[in-house]
Amino acid sequence: MAIETTSPRGSVTLGRGDEPLASADLPPQSRHRVELMPTIDRVFKQFGVQPRELAEVYLSIGPGSFTGLRIAVATAKLLAQVLGVKLVAVPTLDVVAQNASRPSTERADTPPIAEHLAVALAHKGDRVYGGYFRFSGCFWVRCGEPRLATVEDWIAATPRPASVIIGHDAAVPSQVAPDLRVLPPESAVARSTAVWRLGRAAAQSGRFIPPHALLPLYVRPPEAEELWDQRHKHPHADPKGVAPASPATSNPEPPAWPTTTRKTPAEVRRP
Repeated sequence: MAIETTSPRGSVTLGRGDEPLASADLPPQSRHRVELMPTIDRVFKQFGVQPRELAEVYLSIGPGSFTGLRIAVATAKLLAQVLGVKLVAVPTLDVVAQNASRPSTERADTPPIAEHLAVALAHKGDRVYGGYFRFSGCFWVRCGEPRLATVEDWIAATPRPASVIIGHDAAVPSQVAPDLRVLPPESAVARSTAVWRLGRAAAQSGRFIPPHALLPLYVRPPEAEELWDQRHKHPHADPKGVAPASPATSNPEPPAWPTTTRKTPAEVRRP
C-alpha cells in the first residue's frame, strides 16, 4: 500500500504483487488525521483485503504538509508495530517527477520528451527545494542531492533541454528560455500511484527502513516552532519574524519552563 499526504489532495493506493489494484483520494480539503484510516479501510473492503494480508507500506516522506506528514508517518509506524509490515520511504520530489510527460505512445520503455527534468517544490519566500532528473528504465531518476535555491538560480543551473515542474506556491518566472518547457501546475501534485511504483521498485531491491528511523523530511521547521525560536532567542523581535529560522529538527527544543525557588537537598545541607 502507498500513502501520499504531503499535499491537500491526499490519496492511497493498494496493490497486489507487482500490480496496483486501486487508488482512493482523501476528501478534498479534509483533515488527513480524520480521513486517512477510513479511506484505507474503504479500499481494503472494496477488494476484500484483510489487514493481516498487508505486507508493505510505501510512504511519500516529504517535504510537504507538516500535519499530513506527521499523520502518515504515525500511521505507517502503527501498521508496522501492529501488523509487522515493512516500510519504504519515498522522497516526495521523486514522486512528483514521475508526473512528467512521456511520448504519445505512453510506453514505459520509450524515452521521454525532454532529456532532462527539473522539479522544484515551494519552500518559503522566493526559494525552492529542487532537484534534477534523467529518465532511466521506467522512472525519472534523481541526479545528485536536492538543494535549496532561489527560483532564478535553480532554473539557471538546469541542464538543457529540459521539462520543468514548479510547485504551485512558487513564483514562476514570466519568461523562460526556449529550451525549457514548463509543465502545467497540476504536474506538481504528488500522487499515491507514483509512490506505489517507486516504493515497489525499492522494496524489490530490499530498500526498507526500520520504523524507528522513519521520520518526515522537513526542509524547514513548522511555523509554530520558528515563531517560538524567534520569541525566545530574540525576545524583542517582531512576532512575524526578523530572526533567521533554525534548522529543521524532528526533536524541537522544549520550552523553557519557569524555575521554582525550592532548594535542593544539597543546598539545604550546605552550611
